[in-house]
Amino acid sequence: MPKSEIAYVKIERIRVTRTQEGVMTGLPKEMGTHEWHMRLEVNGQVQWWDRHGIKTGGEYTVGRIFPSVPLNGGKLKIKISGWEQDTFGDTELRNRTLTLTPEQDCPNGATSAWVTSVSSSSYGTFTAEEGGGIEGDFDFRVTILPVGKRLDDSRSSYAVLVRDKRDGGQAYHVAGWDGFTSQIDTLRKQGLRLSRIASAEARPGQPSFSDQVERTFLGVFEDGRTDMPFWLLDEGGFRGRQAELARQGIRATDIFAYHENGTTMVGGTFDRGSPTELVVLPRAAFEAEWAKRAQGQRLIALDSFAARGERWFAGLFEQGASGLAALWVGADERDFRRQDNEFRDGGLRLIDFCTYNQGGTQIFNGVWSKGDRQTWLVLEPDWPHLTSRIDFNWSMGREIVAIDWWSSGASD
Repeated sequence: MPKSEIAYVKIERIRVTRTQEGVMTGLPKEMGTHEWHMRLEVNGQVQWWDRHGIKTGGEYTVGRIFPSVPLNGGKLKIKISGWEQDTFGDTELRNRTLTLTPEQDCPNGATSAWVTSVSSSSYGTFTAEEGGGIEGDFDFRVTILPVGKRLDDSRSSYAVLVRDKRDGGQAYHVAGWDGFTSQIDTLRKQGLRLSRIASAEARPGQPSFSDQVERTFLGVFEDGRTDMPFWLLDEGGFRGRQAELARQGIRATDIFAYHENGTTMVGGTFDRGSPTELVVLPRAAFEAEWAKRAQGQRLIALDSFAARGERWFAGLFEQGASGLAALWVGADERDFRRQDNEFRDGGLRLIDFCTYNQGGTQIFNGVWSKGDRQTWLVLEPDWPHLTSRIDFNWSMGREIVAIDWWSSGASD
């Protein structure tokens, strides 16, 4: 998600909240409609708008576009002023000034947002300062977008791991942070716990005013203890919380990881059980670590992210593993499915996977373990197909193990 220091601004409409000509000025009151002349200034760029027939309560199209506005010290200032043309002399309108720090106030922009002020009869997305003249009050509607390369033709898909013989109830949810954490609380009341979790860029390939990447969270819920925590912390903080919970007999059961602004972030689900260990290493070191631990430990959860020019992997290991297991990373779909078939013929079943973008190609990574329950990895292009596929598998008595999402526009 490229950061932008340039804004596209469109002043779309104004809504007149007062004309009251002559009432405040002491000039003779004129009846009927009025003529306004307005100056629209955005970070020093100026356009004009004139309109006859202005009435209190009227809403009028302005449609003035400022296609490329450099931010000034990270700020965007929109000032609208002007005058009302009167028979007995022109009268200055009360102006409106909106000053934003887009990185904080609207990191992904704002579309058709109303800007109101203290004298308005309604509340808008933003609040402008009032000043200047004594005649005429108004609100205005504006669109502000970060300018930069947009990958509007990017491809994407949901990847879903399905397993036969479902035990108990299930649910799934995909949303931003606030919506996702709210749904965790809602489903807890229904006796469902968060069991599997993944995260992806919410607006891949789209410019932003911020370095912060807006994220989408994808979760699978199932019957179980509903008092188990879910944490998202920097790697050091997560390890500390994991150790603290392990002393209470609570272990991490699934994780996701990403790198942002120089910090590795790790999120995870927890449940009662023997401790698991988090391992975060570059690809070659991770594969070597897996081979070293394979004799006495089992990899139960896997994720991947890019950091410092390298491909990294994060995994959870548990003690006491036995039998065959396999790890296969960095494969395109064709190679991954071929390897999955080979592992299946050898009695192994895919237990977790993750997917990421590499130059427009969807890359798959997975871990297999000995088992007799059949698994399938299915890809769906959009939300309606995803929900239909999950409903079908539920109708067949199968369960959803994990969900992930990929876009060719994503940076990871």
